[in-house]
Amino acid sequence: MAGRGWGGWTLDKVNRTLNFNAYGAALHPYWLDLDRCRTCAEVLDRIAQVSGKSWCTPIVRSGLVVALDDVLLFQANLCGDGRPHELTLAEIKSRVAEVF
Repeated sequence: MAGRGWGGWTLDKVNRTLNFNAYGAALHPYWLDLDRCRTCAEVLDRIAQVSGKSWCTPIVRSGLVVALDDVLLFQANLCGDGRPHELTLAEIKSRVAEVF
């Protein structure tokens, strides 16, 4: 599992999810399906959803953004040249496999 420096987020390469459970039993595990992060809007929606959680601290939020960028490479794959791009499921699978 990758994720050092990701504010409690870890990457599950098998399920292609980012998982958060830094607070142990005080919080049910939370996960984000990377297969549903194919566009800029979908990624931003996931960040906004997490930002609205009572347990989301600035470190948790920034860790999520860094984790998503480390996996999806925003500039190269989603928003280069200020224009939206879309990742295919095969591209997401490849990106996840290449992380660390």
